[in-house]
Amino acid sequence: MAGDEAKLLELLPEGRALRQDDLIQIVADAHIAPLPAAGREWAGVANLRGNLIGVVDLGFMLSGEPTVDGLLVAVHGAGLEYGVLCDGISGPRNLPAADDLPDDRAPDDPEWLQPAPPGEPRVIDTTLLLEDPRLQAAT
Repeated sequence: MAGDEAKLLELLPEGRALRQDDLIQIVADAHIAPLPAAGREWAGVANLRGNLIGVVDLGFMLSGEPTVDGLLVAVHGAGLEYGVLCDGISGPRNLPAADDLPDDRAPDDPEWLQPAPPGEPRVIDTTLLLEDPRLQAAT
């Protein structure tokens, strides 16, 4: 039925996408612990809300070049949670890259845009991000 299609988010570099419904969260500047001898396509493991998840490197999988300063996109599917390290994402509402989000908080910034405490990764709540009227006006 028209309008019931799952929306896709494109992972950058282009070439792969995931269903928006499978997205758990986006983490900028995530700490990913390497897994020696696990294979070069594995970036390592990350702590996602108290659970360790495996993280694959999309850049390496597509081009053989590791992703540098990428986003950790945490997803769930087939009963598993896992992460994809990528350059960024785009999709139905053209989600901004992590670098496009301001580092300093303005008085009128919504809660989802607040910077992380020192030493912690910046977690972006994608539900609030997609509901932000500044993004909806741009689509």
